[in-house]
Amino acid sequence: MKRASLILGSVVLGFAILGGCATAPDPILVEQVRVAAFKKVQKQADFEIRALLKQQNAAWNNGDIDGFMKGYLPSENLRFASGDNITWGYDETLSRYKSRYDTPEKMGKISMEIQEVRVFTDTDAMVFGRWFLARPKEGDVGGLFTLILEKQAGEWLVVADHTS
Repeated sequence: MKRASLILGSVVLGFAILGGCATAPDPILVEQVRVAAFKKVQKQADFEIRALLKQQNAAWNNGDIDGFMKGYLPSENLRFASGDNITWGYDETLSRYKSRYDTPEKMGKISMEIQEVRVFTDTDAMVFGRWFLARPKEGDVGGLFTLILEKQAGEWLVVADHTS
């Protein structure tokens, strides 16, 4: 029993000495690992956000405003700004879209040109781009958009849309 205690004590003392000699991690290496990990997060988020916008594009071009709106936060906290108007809430934004684009001719066919996807954190991002509606009977229109997105329950959603 004494021998086992002596051996165990020596092992514990050895680990304590080794632990005392260990150096702190190199801060440059820690930062390099952190940056590399975040670049992976950014790449995945960029892919997921572009896929969301592609789904919205397809829904719009199929005349499916409800499908288009699946990319938006289903909450009263959703903000949509266009021109000098601000619409708060998912239901209000959906109603606005349905009243402005109540015919296939008014909806036209949308195309988006994404200028920038900026991922700030693993749950916060911004998209800036151009939109264009081809509407032979109503007249073509287009402009710019800025979207603020949040990842909630594993899904990217638009929480604020400023379209001009």
